[in-house]
Amino acid sequence: MSTWLILVITVVFINKKTRNSAFDVIKAACKKQLITPFLIMIVYAFLLTSLFSMTKFWEWKYLKDIFIWVLFVGVPVCFGAVNKGLKKNYFKSMVIDNLKFIVLIEFLFSTFTFNIYVELIMIPCITFVYLLEVVANTDEKLRIAGKIFSGFLAIIGFTVLGFTLNIAINDYKSLGVIETLVVFFIPFVLSILYVPVAYFFALSAKYEIIFIRVMLNKKWTNEQIRKRKCEVYKACSWSYKKLLLFEKEYVNRIYAGISDNEYCALIQNFKKQAKLNV
Repeated sequence: MSTWLILVITVVFINKKTRNSAFDVIKAACKKQLITPFLIMIVYAFLLTSLFSMTKFWEWKYLKDIFIWVLFVGVPVCFGAVNKGLKKNYFKSMVIDNLKFIVLIEFLFSTFTFNIYVELIMIPCITFVYLLEVVANTDEKLRIAGKIFSGFLAIIGFTVLGFTLNIAINDYKSLGVIETLVVFFIPFVLSILYVPVAYFFALSAKYEIIFIRVMLNKKWTNEQIRKRKCEVYKACSWSYKKLLLFEKEYVNRIYAGISDNEYCALIQNFKKQAKLNV
C-alpha cells in the first residue's frame, strides 16, 4: 500500500498540470468547514488513545491501527452523517457495517502481510474495480453493471480472506494472543465510540440547514435572531428526530413579519406535536 502511495504521489507532483490540481485539492481540503471537523475527530482519537494507554494491555504500536481506522473509516462515517443525514436506523447500520466482514479483513490485513509483488498487483486491480462500481452506481442505467462489480468485489474479498486466513494459520505462533485480540477489537471499539461524534456532526449540520432556511430573506434584528435560534435549540435540544419534524412541518410557517408572540406560539405547538410524534 505504501509503495503505491509513494508512486502515485511522485507521478502527481512531477507533472505540472496534475501538480496544480493537487494543490487546488489540498487548498479546498484546508478550508475551515472541512478542517475543523477533521481536527475534532483527530483530537477525539487522541483522547481515546490517552485513555487506552492507561490500560495494562496498551502498547504504542497500536496507534497505527487507530490511525488507519480513523482515517479510512471514522472520517468517512462522520462526513457521511453530515452529507447524507441520519436515515432510519443509521447508527445501527453504521455499527453493524463496521463490524461486519470488512473488520475481520482489516484486522488480518493489518496483522499479516502478503508478498510485495502480490500486493503491487492486487491493490490497483481492486481499486479499479471499486471505482467502476462507484461510477456505475451513480447512473440508473448502469445499476446492473454496478451489481456485477459489487459481486466481483465480494468474490475478491472472499478469495483474499482465504489466502489471508492461510497466512494467519501458518504464522499464528509468531503472534502474541493478547496483541492479536487487541488489534482485532480496535475497530469494534472505535465503531461504537465514534457514534456520538457522528451524531454531533449530523446534529450540527441539521441545525445549520434549518437556521439558514429560517433566516433566509428575513430582515430581523440580531437580538431577534439570537432569541429565535435559542427557542429552536430549547425545543429540539439533542433530538435529531425533532429537528427533522421541525424542518418538515414548521420552517415554512415562519414568515418574515412573524411577531415574537406568534413565533413563541408556533414553538409551543411544535413541542406538543413533538411529544406525540417523537
